Amino acid sequence: GLPEHLVEQLNPFYACMAGTNAAKPRCLALDGEIGSSVGCSVYAQRPAACHEVQAGDEKCNRARQRHGLLPLPTLTANSDV
Repeated sequence: GLPEHLVEQLNPFYACMAGTNAAKPRCLALDGEIGSSVGCSVYAQRPAACHEVQAGDEKCNRARQRHGLLPLPTLTANSDV
């Protein structure tokens, strides 16, 4: 259900979000300025891999580190944030 320009076919069986398979990954669906304010332009249609990333988890903080940002604390279901 994603627009074709936002999908990069890796092989006949696998695809990724365009821009995420680069040396300096940045998803083309990411709107805004990293480190300031960003959001997903296709949030409702985002793929399963995007659902798996949670604010402050290992994948999130690895991405933040690549962009020179400090890690976030892991959020829990009972957090008052």
